[in-house]
Amino acid sequence: MRILLILLFLTGCGMTVPPIDIIDGVEFTFPSSNPIFNQYKNSFEDEYSSVTGGSINTSNIRINLVEKMDNSFIGVCSTWKGGEEIFIKESYWNVASEESKETLLYHELGHCALKKGHNNERYRGYNVSIMNSYNLPDHYIEDMRDSLFEELFNSSTEGIVVRIDEIIGD
Repeated sequence: MRILLILLFLTGCGMTVPPIDIIDGVEFTFPSSNPIFNQYKNSFEDEYSSVTGGSINTSNIRINLVEKMDNSFIGVCSTWKGGEEIFIKESYWNVASEESKETLLYHELGHCALKKGHNNERYRGYNVSIMNSYNLPDHYIEDMRDSLFEELFNSSTEGIVVRIDEIIGD
């Protein structure tokens, strides 16, 4: 099977896309990444550096819009023979807020670039990770953005727990 690993934004994969392009022995479905995603990749790298003090390179991860995806999925990270691709559902992307777009890309880059799985942990009823299996609402993203990104890059939920306590009180 060509697909070595499929990581999902929701609960399961609704799409099978065979790779069609082979470059230096690495198989890809698309010959390049859609340039509309460059700003998100750059921002992800900058946020990673800001939080960890280290560096990460996402230039080898191709990101493209697709429409042929199960209705319940809006993003998928796929790994083929050493290469990663992210597929984003075009109909979702076209209507999503900027916060939702950024969070979706960071979630999928969390899978492809950071090799993270889903984290459905909750604290006082609130999600503590951007790597949650389900789409987070915009108002939650706005309130928790910095803490969610900190947890994404350093795996510590301490900041988000403090932020939740600040919002809902003791």
